[in-house]
Amino acid sequence: DVGMEVASLGVQVHGGMGYIEETGAAQHLRDVRITQIYEGTNGIQALDLVGRKLPLGNGEVMKNWLQSQRDIAASLTGDVAKIADKFSSAINQLERATDIQLARLAAKDENAQASAVKFLRAFALVAGTGCLAKGAQVSGDAKREKLATYFATNHLPHVSALVEIIEDGAGEIVGRDGDPLVG
Repeated sequence: DVGMEVASLGVQVHGGMGYIEETGAAQHLRDVRITQIYEGTNGIQALDLVGRKLPLGNGEVMKNWLQSQRDIAASLTGDVAKIADKFSSAINQLERATDIQLARLAAKDENAQASAVKFLRAFALVAGTGCLAKGAQVSGDAKREKLATYFATNHLPHVSALVEIIEDGAGEIVGRDGDPLVG
């Protein structure tokens, strides 16, 4: 999804020239579109994450991964250390969403599946921050540090909103009031 957003922005940046093939931006847009479809749709991948991967080991696999992200946050030094608090906060929020989703799965609550795409996106933002922060820390490269800082400052805050949506559930879709939006 993010690749599609980036490629679409690339076409927009180039204006008419981006759209008419002069820059190659339109080809990137067409090429990246398939990534949302391969291996099933992104929605199917989200359902797999929540329905099959999340409950592995009664959630312990995910809890261990969250701890590995906490370890990365705690190890940050130098310029990239300034993102540690934001990163730690997002990890805690994702853990809260994980607990919610696990409880829903145990209760066979359809809200687990209805919020799976939001959970996948929050998970991806935390994972992306962890990878960028670790890469910046290991390399000591100023450009990587700036990229990690940019990502944590401009994209990681979305985790909070996504978790809020996950917490609220999707009652309007699954029929919280007995009158589902779909079906």
